[in-house]
Amino acid sequence: MCVGCHSIEDPDSIEAKRMRYSQTRFLNEVLGLFYRGLAKPLLTEDLLACRDFSLGLVQGLQPPYASYAGIDWGGGQFAFTVLWIMAKDELDRWRLLYVKKFNERDPMKQIQIIGNCLNLFNVKQAIADIVYGAVT
Repeated sequence: MCVGCHSIEDPDSIEAKRMRYSQTRFLNEVLGLFYRGLAKPLLTEDLLACRDFSLGLVQGLQPPYASYAGIDWGGGQFAFTVLWIMAKDELDRWRLLYVKKFNERDPMKQIQIIGNCLNLFNVKQAIADIVYGAVT
């Protein structure tokens, strides 16, 4: 058996996941394919129920504190690049420290701004989608 392969009886096998996951979850999490999530959109009421207006965004984060970032690369006329940075607070809750929607369309300028933010917020790890027409 190859390294990383699972028998069909193994709950981590592709076939076992195909049988127990919804089609949407299987396509996205196992096969890594896109799907439209409009069937179960986030409702405004759900989002507002989890807010805390006493918390605000911050201007930076200094060591020994570290944060994590996500980048959703936008492309085309109606999609925008979005950067978010989060860290755990003193109560071990995830807190949004910074979020930016880029109106700037030049990917090289976006990368420069994002790099500055990663340093400013002492980002330990970042993750991004692959972006259509990725810059090499």
